Amino acid sequence: MPNILDREFDVSEPNKAWCGDVTYIWLGTRWAYLAVVLDLFSRKPISWTMSLSPDSELTSKALIMAFESRGKPKGVMFHSDQITVKLGPTGTTMVIAQIQQKNFIG
Repeated sequence: MPNILDREFDVSEPNKAWCGDVTYIWLGTRWAYLAVVLDLFSRKPISWTMSLSPDSELTSKALIMAFESRGKPKGVMFHSDQITVKLGPTGTTMVIAQIQQKNFIG
């Protein structure tokens, strides 16, 4: 997949480009995983989820939470080290398909 964002991290307004990442946290007896979505305009977290499994459901929930909390904006680009997509009426990734199934993207 091409690098659409192309390291252009200076964004002129909110809800144009988001980025996400997953990290792990030791809880004393096992690992927990934290997925975070940032708006590149403000450089602040707009959603996060935590799970005991580092799977696509963890990242999907974080992206869906961001999408809903921001009023379901159109044309947002989402970038992580695993994927870059534009949130629009069509999508080819599992995360986008899950969002479309729930009618979050028109």
